[in-house]
Amino acid sequence: MLKEDKPSTPAVVAEVDPQTAKTRHFTQEELLAAWDAYAMRIDKNAYLKAAMANCKPQLKEKALFEVTTFNSVQQEELQNDSVHLLPILRHALGNDLLRMRVVISETAQKRVAYTPEEKYQYLVQKNPALEKLRQTFNLRY
Repeated sequence: MLKEDKPSTPAVVAEVDPQTAKTRHFTQEELLAAWDAYAMRIDKNAYLKAAMANCKPQLKEKALFEVTTFNSVQQEELQNDSVHLLPILRHALGNDLLRMRVVISETAQKRVAYTPEEKYQYLVQKNPALEKLRQTFNLRY
C-alpha cells in the first residue's frame, strides 16, 4: 500500500513547448543508469545519497517515473533535490517532459528490533525451535 503524504514536487518543468521539447523514449535501465550516475556525484548530502541508493525509480509512463521511499525523510530529501535532479535526468535521457513522483511505502517500512526481547522474538519467528531450545536449557534472552 502506498501513501503519498504531501503532493509530490511539481515536475519542475520550465515552460517547454511540447512541439519543440525533446521527447526521446528511454528504458528502465537507462533511467537507473542516469539515477545512479547522479547519486555517485553527491558528496555533501549523505541522506540524499542513501535515499537514492535505497530507493530506485520505476518507470510508470513514457515521461513519468515513481520513487517509492521507506519514510518521510527520504521522501523530503528527494523532493527537495528534484530541482537539481530532474534537469540532469532530462538532459541525460533526452526527454524534456520527464516527471518524478515520490511516494512512501507503508508496507516497506522495516520493523527494527531494539531490545533483547524484540530481537529474540524476531529470531523465534524465523526459527520456532529456538524457543524449545531456550526452554530445554532454561536460558534467558
